[in-house]
Amino acid sequence: MIVHHVALPLAPTNHFLNHVGMVKDKRSRQTWSIIWYATIWALWRVRNNTIFNNVRRSISHILDVAMVNDWLWIKNFLGMTYIAYSDWILNHLQCMNITL
Repeated sequence: MIVHHVALPLAPTNHFLNHVGMVKDKRSRQTWSIIWYATIWALWRVRNNTIFNNVRRSISHILDVAMVNDWLWIKNFLGMTYIAYSDWILNHLQCMNITL
């Protein structure tokens, strides 16, 4: 689940820096930052749906949407089209070849 790789500091800037600071090499940092952006984008869309359309979602649904978003962004932005969603769900870090 996404909760295993997202830290939650209060300030957004600190949140991002904490998140990308978890990995050391440049390529992994780029990949890892895409996860952060995709997750924040998913949360922003849920927020807007709640505010403007009065749509309520469960936390489980929100996390699933974020995980799908992460997978799609990684596949498209980094050209990792070979990653199957079933593999992504089981071990997204291994799919991206990232060690924390």
